[in-house]
Order: sequence, then C-alpha cells, then structure tokens
Amino acid sequence: RRDSASGTGGMHLKRRSRWLRRRNVRTIMWFGSSRTLILRALVTIAFGVLLMAWPAISLSVLILLFGAFALVDGALILTMGLRMGSREPARPVALIAGALAVLVGVVTFVWPGLTEVVLLVLIALRAMIIGIAELITAGRMGRHSSIAWFLAALGLVSFAFGALLLVYPGAGLLALVWVIGLYTVVIGCAGIARVWLLAVRYA
Repeated sequence: RRDSASGTGGMHLKRRSRWLRRRNVRTIMWFGSSRTLILRALVTIAFGVLLMAWPAISLSVLILLFGAFALVDGALILTMGLRMGSREPARPVALIAGALAVLVGVVTFVWPGLTEVVLLVLIALRAMIIGIAELITAGRMGRHSSIAWFLAALGLVSFAFGALLLVYPGAGLLALVWVIGLYTVVIGCAGIARVWLLAVRYA
C-alpha cells in the first residue's frame, strides 16, 4: 500500500510539473503559441527591413506601413489572448497590450493629416506598451528564471526606446527611420531567439 501511495504521489507530482511547465511556456509566450510568436517576430523583422532598405521613405508611406504593422502585431497578441483560459496569468497582459497596440494602429489610419511628431509619439507609445507588458510578464515568472531575465531585458529595451523617442522628438521621425528599423529587426530576432530558448528549456 505504501508503494502504491508513493507511486500515486509521484505521478501526481509529475502531472503537476508538466502543468506548471506548460503554464510557464504560455506565460512567456503571452499568448501560448510558438507559431504565433514566430509569425509576430517575422512581421516585426519584415517591417524593420523595409525601413532600413528604404531610408528615404515618405511620411505618407511610413504612416501606412506602421499602421499596418501595429494592427497586425496587436491583432496577433489580442486574438491569442482571447484564446487563453480565464485563469491564465498572462491573459490580462496580452488582452490589454493587444488592444492598445490595435488602437495605435487604428489611430494611425483614421487620423487625417497625421503629422511627423504625432506618428513618432505613436511609435514610441507602442514600444513602451509592449515593453511594459513584457516586464510584467517577466515579473510574474519570478526572478529565478533565466528566461524571465531575457524577457525583462527585451521589455527594458522596448520601454527605453519608446521613452527616448518621446524625450527627443525634435530629431525628426524621417531622420530616425533607420534607427527604428534596426530596433524592430533586433526585437524580431529576439522573439525568434525566445522560441529557441523555450524549446531548449521546456523540451
């Protein structure tokens, strides 16, 4: 009987360990899907590459590109957040961040005569929203997780990037196109690296 009870307890601990592992993965992903995270990273990289390859882009084209990027990225976060269970710790973060990112994209399209400074502010706000969401997610994972530190670093980079754009708006958006492109490429590559780290850590 003792052996049977020990075996049952061991199976229970293993099941709980697998559940906690899956929950940690969903928390890190925000929205629980490595495919979606890779898709979001590829969209981010594509946006950055376009900006870096086209530094002399016009304001009107940049508005369209950023609006489309913000809508797609926000929709991916929001949709997968809605698919998560109500008890998932990352669900509120994903819903709020996704909704705000979509709102930024909508404002970009519907605001007639959007100026360079206003677009710069929108880009900065989006980066700060994503950064805060990643910092909150990292905090919920705990400081003993190496991946939490990686996610926190990404969040700090995004928040700092957005804050710098707000502090120095006089530099001009079109003059910062290459810098914005480089930032988005780095963040996109970091998103793919996150998937790889998760595959190694939680395989």
